[in-house]
Amino acid sequence: MYYYIFAPSSAPRGLELYAQIKQHLAALGIAGELVTPSPGRDVETLVRMAVEKRYSTVVAVGDPGHVNRIARAMENYDAVLGIIPTSSHPDLISLIGTGDWKEAAEQLKKRRVHEVPMGCLNETINFLTPASVQLGDEIGYLGTQGYNATIIGGQLSVSVVADGGKVQLCCKVIEPIEELRGVRKLFAKTSAIPDPTILFAPAMELTTSKNMEVIVAGDVVCNTPVRFSLRPKQLRLVASRAN
Repeated sequence: MYYYIFAPSSAPRGLELYAQIKQHLAALGIAGELVTPSPGRDVETLVRMAVEKRYSTVVAVGDPGHVNRIARAMENYDAVLGIIPTSSHPDLISLIGTGDWKEAAEQLKKRRVHEVPMGCLNETINFLTPASVQLGDEIGYLGTQGYNATIIGGQLSVSVVADGGKVQLCCKVIEPIEELRGVRKLFAKTSAIPDPTILFAPAMELTTSKNMEVIVAGDVVCNTPVRFSLRPKQLRLVASRAN
C-alpha cells in the first residue's frame, strides 16, 4: 500500500533518523517499498514506478522541498500523498497538523485522506507550500482582480488558503530591512483599498524590472514574469484534519 520516497542524505544524523523511521514503520505494520532518488531514477521516475506497481499511497520522507517535488510529480495520478517530515517546518505542520515524524507515521496508519488545494505557476508548475520572489532592489508589478500594485524591493510570498470553503491565493509583501527600499504604491481600481501587505485573489500576475527567480521551498522553479493561479484538481493528502 505504501511507497516511501526518502530524500537523499549522506549525513550521519540523517541516515540515523532514516533508520529510526524505517524501524518505526515496521513496528506500526505499515512498512512498504523504500526508495531514494538517484541520478538514474529521479522523483518523477519513482512516482511513475509507484503507480505502475499499484501502490495507493506515495509517502514523501524529507523536507518541504522534497515534498513539493513529489507533489508535482503526482500531478497526473490519483495516488494519495503521505508526508513524514524530517524537521518541524511550519509549512508542513500547516499541511498535516504535525511536525513530528512519529506522529506523521501514526497518521499514515490511520490513513485519513483529505483533499487540499494547490497553487499553479504559469499553468504548468504546481506548488504545495508558498512560492516566493526576492525582489532585492528591483521593482515588481503585481496585478490582480480589481487593483494593481507597484512594489519596490522586499519579498513577495504567495500561498493557497482555504477559508469557509472558499479557496484563493494569499499574497504577502514583506518589507525589506531598509525603510527607503520598502516604499510601495498601491493603485486601486475600486474605492475599497485592501491592506497593502496582504492581498487575496483567485489569480495574480507578477512582472519585474528584470527576470527574477521564483522559489518554492528552496527550489528555483521558474522566473518572472509569472502567473499565480489555483490548480483545478485538488491533491489527496493523508493528514490529521482537513486544512
